Amino acid sequence: MIKQFRLLSFAFLLISMFSFSQESQEVTITDIKPVEEISNFPEGFYYTYDDFLNKRVKPPLKLFKKNMRGETIMYDEILENQIFFYSRTTGEKVTDVFAICVNGKLYIEQKYLSKYAKKGNKGESADNPYSYHRVVKEGKFLYLEGVFANAWATGAAYNLGAAGGAYASSLKKLKGVVFDFETKKFDFIKNCKDFQLFLNVYKYAENIDCDNFDILKGREIINKMIVQ
Repeated sequence: MIKQFRLLSFAFLLISMFSFSQESQEVTITDIKPVEEISNFPEGFYYTYDDFLNKRVKPPLKLFKKNMRGETIMYDEILENQIFFYSRTTGEKVTDVFAICVNGKLYIEQKYLSKYAKKGNKGESADNPYSYHRVVKEGKFLYLEGVFANAWATGAAYNLGAAGGAYASSLKKLKGVVFDFETKKFDFIKNCKDFQLFLNVYKYAENIDCDNFDILKGREIINKMIVQ
């Protein structure tokens, strides 16, 4: 019994180490208001990270899209910020393509966001690695959003059984993700402190009240600074 108690205590300590800085946000992925953004990237497939950096594009397949509920998106005018791509020819899901630009919209495959994240961010993960996140703002950097959690914290929580599984689900938060053209890395904005560091990198002066900070406030500031 004592050993079991110690094991549980250690697991909760491990979880708290990764999750203490993640602030509670009531905003969910469905709250994202789609933004009409025409990409500066040429239309087509960017199969690799290097292709993306060098804008080496290949002609795209004929595609159709499904949303995260598995429903086919019938019209290109319907914008969703996280989708799956399928080949019209084979009906198969499109995977392992770093980025796709179609109808003026740029999408990046989820699994590459953490793979090419900056140091300290590689532990961020999500449930649909083969889904594509739409770049919702483009300018001096790329900005997109998604629901992510620290893989170590969620893994430790799931090992605690049913109660741990519920707690693991609560760790998943809607976060902003920035691609920095200088460092060529993705930066996950997990909380107010991360956002302040991000603003410092771009030398953007903004007073932030961390007690009232959420992703909506972050979007408001990014909309102003990305085009300056």
